[in-house]
Amino acid sequence: MQPIIDSQLNTGIDDITCLRIRNVVEMIRDGIIALPRKYAKALWRIAYNNENTTNANDIFDREIWPLEK
Repeated sequence: MQPIIDSQLNTGIDDITCLRIRNVVEMIRDGIIALPRKYAKALWRIAYNNENTTNANDIFDREIWPLEK
């Protein structure tokens, strides 16, 4: 999506930058955005697919932000 926005909309002044939900969640995980893990997970679940929250939870817990044991 970013290449399309760059070629069609961005002029060099106040350019638009696309972020995926995963990027936002990773920024929360990395401390760039100051929110707790539970809000990142809620954001992920809402954006993922309300019909399959089990799969969204698995992906979040295994791949994106595993709980430390």
